[in-house]
Amino acid sequence: MTKERLSNIQLSMLFAGFLYGSSSLLSPASSALQDGWLAFIFGWMLGFILIGIYVLIYLLNPSLTLIGIVRRNFGKIPGSAIGALYAWYFLHLAAIVLRDFGEFSGLVMLPDTPMPFIIACFGLLCVYGLKKGIEVVARTSELLTPLVPLAFLAITIGVAGIMDFSNIQPVLAKGVKPVINAGFGVLTFPFGESIAFLMILPLARKRNSLMKAILLSTLLAGTLLLMVVLRDIFVLNPFFGQRAAFPAELASKLFPNINIYPLIYVNLMIGGGIKVTVCLYAAAAAVAELFGISDYKAFILPMTAFAVVLSIWLYDNVMQMFIFANKVYPYYVLPFQIILPLLLLLVSFIKKITRSKRLSSS
Repeated sequence: MTKERLSNIQLSMLFAGFLYGSSSLLSPASSALQDGWLAFIFGWMLGFILIGIYVLIYLLNPSLTLIGIVRRNFGKIPGSAIGALYAWYFLHLAAIVLRDFGEFSGLVMLPDTPMPFIIACFGLLCVYGLKKGIEVVARTSELLTPLVPLAFLAITIGVAGIMDFSNIQPVLAKGVKPVINAGFGVLTFPFGESIAFLMILPLARKRNSLMKAILLSTLLAGTLLLMVVLRDIFVLNPFFGQRAAFPAELASKLFPNINIYPLIYVNLMIGGGIKVTVCLYAAAAAVAELFGISDYKAFILPMTAFAVVLSIWLYDNVMQMFIFANKVYPYYVLPFQIILPLLLLLVSFIKKITRSKRLSSS
């Protein structure tokens, strides 16, 4: 069992950086056009509930990781099978974010550099961090995550003079359905992806204030992402913004006389780095626990290498990446993010009530 421990502020910064991740570049709310802000708020509110469920599952099964929780509630063999599926999901999610980073870097920042080289370098950076330990990664996020809103503020101030607030009208021009569909995408990306933190919550030093710390991080990260959505709508025509590969990057091009790509890149390095690292940690820790091995670090390098190769293999081009993100991903993650957690919550409640009755009767 690892001796690493995280303070609530470290956990909060790690969680906020994870949610920010690559969400500012790839917003599923853009499919709702000028109602993207409504779609984001809808998905965000559902995200609060879903994240609250994740924390409640842990509090009902204290000191256990996700692997321990599914084994405890579903039995060792079925629980191990479910745990293996979660390990795959975390690894797949790491590969997806690595490809997001690679596509942005290859198309915008480093067009003459081969994408596999960019992704491999990013992966090695994550390996270095995880070899030092998840506690060191959390301390780093404590220092770097506060820089993200500062970079956002600098970009927003720069483009404030060209914002057109009429872009937000007409409200609900195509009805509620596009808002609900886009909101569901927001729920699964990024809020539902925080299921990975069920592998990290047992490292928290203070369990009694865990729910407050996580929900506060959700509030802060969600507020920042909502402001990104609104900024992109105000700066870009919603129809044009929907067709842009990276709306935030396109909006930054309108910054007068100054190249502010580095600020976008810094945000992606911080948020994307935290997200990939958390996913790789969750996958490695899950595999280590499934095989009864105490040190997850032995799996970091091979699993990162696999994630790098998988990220390159996933899509033939950037259009396939967007099709998967918008059309397939929200349904692919349903069992991992919603169905299984709801079953876990129900079974955990039933078992807690049963244990309480046994104790009271004895």
